[in-house]
Amino acid sequence: MRRQLFTLGAVAMVAVVLATAAIQALIGVSRRLGGPRTLGAVALSTVGFVVGFGSTLSGTGGPVLLIPILLLAGTAVGVAVAASQPIQIPIAVFGTASFLLYGELDWKLAIVLGLVQAVGSVVGSRFSAALPTNALRTLVGWALAVSAVVLVVRAVAA
Repeated sequence: MRRQLFTLGAVAMVAVVLATAAIQALIGVSRRLGGPRTLGAVALSTVGFVVGFGSTLSGTGGPVLLIPILLLAGTAVGVAVAASQPIQIPIAVFGTASFLLYGELDWKLAIVLGLVQAVGSVVGSRFSAALPTNALRTLVGWALAVSAVVLVVRAVAA
């Protein structure tokens, strides 16, 4: 029971971050605050720690928290989306190593999904680069909002 409450709390934390960033993206708060910001080394280190720690607590991938946190910090939406891609590499490497250690890696599934995801990433990056900034911000905002709702619904239903 205590573990379930902890898990619900972590999911609630992620859902709140997602929902807050969704609202910010959809109403364009960063535009009214003087446009996108560039974060310094201390801010980026803090974001990295929070994303790593929060992702571990909630069981989500890094981009699930990185994109909304960067948006909340005032980073441009294109930069936030682009930054979320390479941070998955160390996560994938350490996750794969862990599953290899325990002999639970399904190579066929991993290869098929990895190849399809690679194609999807290339198509998605070209698509997002071609979109006007406002359209990308709106798309990301709705994706964050839907993700927050899905997380809450799944947590409550579990």
